[in-house]
Amino acid sequence: MPFYTPPVTTRQCVQFPAFKPPALDGSVTLVEAYDWHLEHSPEHVYYKYEDVDGSIGTIKWKEAVLAAYRAARIVRGHADNNAKFAILAVSDSITFGATLMGCMRAGFPPFLVSPRNSPEVIAGLLDKAEITHVFYSSDVATTKHAKAGTAHRPIQLIPLPTLDQLYSSDDVTAPPPVKPGFYDNALIIHSSGSTSVPKLLPVSHSTLFLMGASAWWNEIDLGSMTMNFAPTPMYHLMGSAHLAIATYSGVQIAVFPPTNPPVQPTAENFLHSIVATKSNITMIMPSILESLSHVPADVQKLARMDLVLYGGAALKPSAGDRLVEAGVKLMPGLGMSEAGVLCALITRPLGREWQWIRQAPYNKLHYRDLEDGTYELIVESHDGHYVDTANCEYAGKRALATKDVVVRHPTDPGLFKIVGRLDDQLVLSTGEKTNAIPLEAILTSDSLIERAVVFGRGRPHNGVIIQPRGEQAFDPNDLVRLAEFRDAIWPTVVKMNEFAPSHSRIAKEMIIVTSPSKPLPVNPTKNTVIRALATAAYEQEIIDSYDAFSLAEGGEFQPPATWELTDTVAFIRKVVRTVVPDLPSDNDDLFNYGCDSLKAARIHNNIVGALRATNCLSDGFPGESPYKFPTIKSLAAFVSTSGLSGHAHVDLKALKIAEVEAMLAKYSSSFPTHAPSPSTATESAELVFLVTGTTGGLGTNLLAQLLGQPEVKRVYALNRRGPPGTSLLDRHKVAFIDRGVDPALLDLDKFVLLEGDTAQSELGIHPAVYEEMRTAVTHIIHNAWPVNFNYAVQTFEGAVRGSKNLVDFALKSTRAEPPRFTFISSVGVSRNAGSEEELAPEEPILDLNLVVGQGYPESKWVVERMLQIAAERTPLKSVSIRVGQLAGGHSGCWNASDWLPVIVRSAAKLSCLPDASAPISWIRLDEAAASVIEMRDASGVLHLVHPRPVPWRTAFDTFSRTLGNVPIVPFSDWMGRLIAYAEANPEGGREVPAMRLLEYYKGIGPTGFDGMARVENISTVKAQVVSPTLRNMAPMSEVDAEKWIAYWKRAGVL
Repeated sequence: MPFYTPPVTTRQCVQFPAFKPPALDGSVTLVEAYDWHLEHSPEHVYYKYEDVDGSIGTIKWKEAVLAAYRAARIVRGHADNNAKFAILAVSDSITFGATLMGCMRAGFPPFLVSPRNSPEVIAGLLDKAEITHVFYSSDVATTKHAKAGTAHRPIQLIPLPTLDQLYSSDDVTAPPPVKPGFYDNALIIHSSGSTSVPKLLPVSHSTLFLMGASAWWNEIDLGSMTMNFAPTPMYHLMGSAHLAIATYSGVQIAVFPPTNPPVQPTAENFLHSIVATKSNITMIMPSILESLSHVPADVQKLARMDLVLYGGAALKPSAGDRLVEAGVKLMPGLGMSEAGVLCALITRPLGREWQWIRQAPYNKLHYRDLEDGTYELIVESHDGHYVDTANCEYAGKRALATKDVVVRHPTDPGLFKIVGRLDDQLVLSTGEKTNAIPLEAILTSDSLIERAVVFGRGRPHNGVIIQPRGEQAFDPNDLVRLAEFRDAIWPTVVKMNEFAPSHSRIAKEMIIVTSPSKPLPVNPTKNTVIRALATAAYEQEIIDSYDAFSLAEGGEFQPPATWELTDTVAFIRKVVRTVVPDLPSDNDDLFNYGCDSLKAARIHNNIVGALRATNCLSDGFPGESPYKFPTIKSLAAFVSTSGLSGHAHVDLKALKIAEVEAMLAKYSSSFPTHAPSPSTATESAELVFLVTGTTGGLGTNLLAQLLGQPEVKRVYALNRRGPPGTSLLDRHKVAFIDRGVDPALLDLDKFVLLEGDTAQSELGIHPAVYEEMRTAVTHIIHNAWPVNFNYAVQTFEGAVRGSKNLVDFALKSTRAEPPRFTFISSVGVSRNAGSEEELAPEEPILDLNLVVGQGYPESKWVVERMLQIAAERTPLKSVSIRVGQLAGGHSGCWNASDWLPVIVRSAAKLSCLPDASAPISWIRLDEAAASVIEMRDASGVLHLVHPRPVPWRTAFDTFSRTLGNVPIVPFSDWMGRLIAYAEANPEGGREVPAMRLLEYYKGIGPTGFDGMARVENISTVKAQVVSPTLRNMAPMSEVDAEKWIAYWKRAGVL
């Protein structure tokens, strides 16, 4: 494979002509560069350190290379060509580095094993790597671990060479030359094991080359400086990286003196080292920086440096801000064992924007939209950066899905900031997401708080486990002390809540305080809490906190004098406006003005408290009531009826019907008069489409197919504006690539991308563009729609208003006939219109009793009826297409977080898959899009499900076989295992993603997936007449299921 390197921007080591760099085109590997420097840079300083007598010791390149040669001779003396070596050592950097390079120079990529692992883990790692020889240090703890970790099979233990052996004055000849492949393993490390058993991670020569040579493509002459690596352990890639950085840039490396036992790093001796060695730059772990940030004199020493890099873990924002305010030139480094350095490592610091990371010039980074303003960072392997450990494909290339959650800079596309990990992302039962890391960082900035772990996966709202700092610890069973501590830290919690999205905010009752006898479990390497173990340790306390919160009497408000409607409205208004203060009126939807799951729970609890206080509630009051009645007026009517009757069993259906009818009346009372322009006689017959919602699965395929049709002159793609710093075009490119669609279609002149909002006047776009479309558009496909099955119909009013605005736009067309209107509806509208004996017809549904139940299909029905009424009163012709379950298309792409893929992804841990007897009518995504386009000139109602259903087992037998014959069990058994796993592993959503949809699966009912399948028991007779694609559609088969499996494997989720 050819290797591309960026052009040089900054020459290195200008001040030290004794350093002669090796070739920077990838032709000279690290081990070969050592030979180069022996000949070309023998007198250049490699290492600097303050010796025990206070003098400054140095080691030059000639000495370092000869030390590596001596180590290589020792290695060769113990093994043949089939040997595999590991280094398990607590050692100074100089001795460890020479031994590491000696292994490489002898032709053996060494395996660097952390001595902090247990003997059992060490044994497992040595077995995975098939190690035959282990170099170990002489300290008691490591010797004990080495012997225990190798006792299970013959492994030769070799004492780590001493400094005197390696840096002796004896002559040594060079070992036979080695010429490793550029993409061969240079060394092997392992993951930290913070979330699972440690994994082996190979590091190629190409990765080490990029680590070292990257200075030439950045902004600073690093080679003319001294870079301090004193406290960084050599068994960590961040520590051993100094070998490559020094080799290719010439920078002098400052370390602790080579003593035995080695110097144990502290904040104090690290500061002493940077001053004594006159270090300009350092690479440091955040824990030491946080310690130093509290001491002004120490901070001033850091402020004198040209650059302070940190990496390996997150730095608390409060600590970083203190350092930057004091003049420290702070910058994050981002590297991964799987892919090397992912940032411009040596560049100008960004001051107050110190948390932002600049992409390295040789990286190809992609941002997978998580649809909440954040992205997962994807690293593509290419001819200028080889990804050593890929776990997915991106645009057909090897790639690494990092699981790092980032945000983009609002103005600089080359900058991004890490805000958490997918593993740390908590998906609430409402579908909303919480990024725990930044919230925990704010909490731990409080001097009373040592550690914090936010929880809430699969729950309606979040809580937090807090470990008090040192002397603040107390027994949380002391309720007085607990209340005092909560009050003491509450200002910090308020600060966190102000930063957090509204759904991520934490109530005081949801603060759990740790017991001194049960501290939070910590990863010793990264000094971070192990989230899964922490939530498991406090599982019962978490359950108790939710129970207590849900049973809270909510006595914040005086109950009304009576539960008559007038008094109840006043009471509900006071309760609601306390948590949703910006609500304009009693008829506005709470959830459109900032209400979330936590606020809804507050409203519910205060209503329950008042009803109980007046002895007006003999049984339970539904927790979902704020969702079902999301306005003050509707909620008050429901509560009034409950209070007067003494129970909550009121005629909900009648209330819902009245609400849906009121919304329909509001948006169908009048329509514009169509007034075509006199010039329409000469208008073009070419097709021009306006399509809404073109970044999802169906929308992407609709857009791609329309762009690919020659008869289509233009396609306007209207989408809502994304989060700050995100490009709508980039979102489309990512969506096309992810779904196996050619992104080059987006470069066609016929493609017009619009940012707007259908709920606003003139669709939220520029008036000139609106006028242009009035004369040009021949067809509208309205695909965009919010999806949330918890919300009531009122919460979808913005989407209904947007549909009415599109109808008005169509009728304001200057063309002879208004544009044809295609509305993407849902089979949920007709779910009760058929029976087992009779398919639901492709007809309008006039009886609302068949529709009400969930706000989502209710809102779709409103638009269906609005279009039918418009067709009766105006020249507008429209078709509503009730779409069923969309499956992966011919590319196999099926969103990995959808309900079916997560079942398959959970099968390994649950050891089963669910069964069903009803047939499946899923339709391939690309074929669904083709069918919609073919239906564009139809009228009335059409159904889009597969006309040839196949047995459930067609897919699930294939899943079972592909996954190793996983048993297929009845739905009730599968649900039982899922619930049991969720209760035993509250943070286990990464390994069993079906946990994140547990409430959804529970809501399916006792009939399980049979009930879901019957929703699609609908007729497609009319649809098949107008759509050849639907009419001729091949049945789903095992081949489709195999394609889905292959896609999920490529995506790295299976």
